[in-house]
Amino acid sequence: MFVEGPLDVAAVASLEREDLVPLAPCGTALTEEQLELVRTAGGDLGHAVFLFDSDTSGREATVRAWERLTPREAASAAGARLPGVKDPGELVEVGRAEELNRALRYPGPLTYDVIDHVVASNTHGDVTPALAVALARRLAGAVTRLPEDPDTRGYLAAVLSRHLAEETVREILAEARTPAPSMAEDASTADAPTRELAPRAPFVNGDVQVWLERQADLISDRLDALVADVEGPTPPLWARRLYRPPPDAKTLAVWRASVRDVAAYRDRYAITGTDPLGPDSDRDAGVQERAHRVAAAALSRITPPPTSGPSTADDSALDALHRRRGLARTQAARALEAARRTHEQTTRTRPTERPIYPQDPHPSGPEIGV
Repeated sequence: MFVEGPLDVAAVASLEREDLVPLAPCGTALTEEQLELVRTAGGDLGHAVFLFDSDTSGREATVRAWERLTPREAASAAGARLPGVKDPGELVEVGRAEELNRALRYPGPLTYDVIDHVVASNTHGDVTPALAVALARRLAGAVTRLPEDPDTRGYLAAVLSRHLAEETVREILAEARTPAPSMAEDASTADAPTRELAPRAPFVNGDVQVWLERQADLISDRLDALVADVEGPTPPLWARRLYRPPPDAKTLAVWRASVRDVAAYRDRYAITGTDPLGPDSDRDAGVQERAHRVAAAALSRITPPPTSGPSTADDSALDALHRRRGLARTQAARALEAARRTHEQTTRTRPTERPIYPQDPHPSGPEIGV
């Protein structure tokens, strides 16, 4: 992850999280050379987390860093936020390290942070329609370089809809995705039919298209049910080590998306054990390997760092011991209840003996039959 200065590096390191390696350019000038050094060292910038200061210069540094990433890296990199404080060092200094840990546990997409900053910095005071359209085209053009992502486009549309009509926003986004015609055409071909700039979409039979859409809906519904199962009060065994659902909406959406990726991998490759992604020996190269990388990245976002506590095998043994003890208590209670009922039944069926009272040698009542 990237922060601004050495104090911020120390603050993140104090969390003792093995899934985070804090780096700082010692300022806001994160350069192409520094990013290339990280790539050369084996770092995947697509999994990087950016947490620059929350002031104006820090937010602008976030935008510049996003622009220097490759499209694939920019699409998947994450951005964390610290509302109410300037930087991680300040948060730890005032004894709020757990808040820093929570912010780094569920970072949102870095692209969302870029969109929010660009819109906020260009919408002070009255926003004219011309300014709003220019801003929408600028952002739509910037996001176009990323791989197609409906969630990102939906987020951009929601932000821009505060300043423009939804229909206008949709037209601008569609325009940004439409390739522009070449301006270097020969005049002699002006009357010729327009060339196709993009490959024609393959023809799909109408019935087949309906069937495909139905299957997609069924898959989506099944994944929703699997996520709801993990989110419920008694998650399945493979999800017992995951973070529980966070309270705020933004991080909850990230949590659900990550759980969905893991659940989709398990469902697609019929993984039934307690290991979230199954044993490595059972994984095939190729398509499954790529799917495994996606699921593993999602799993790392929703799993606490390893501790020195008991291993998974120890946890399973403890669970088995608790189950055996619970079964023994249940059986003992049933045996006690059966003995009590047998005793009550025996008491009810025993003949009632007539009490024998001692004869009073001095009766006080009148004598009868004298």
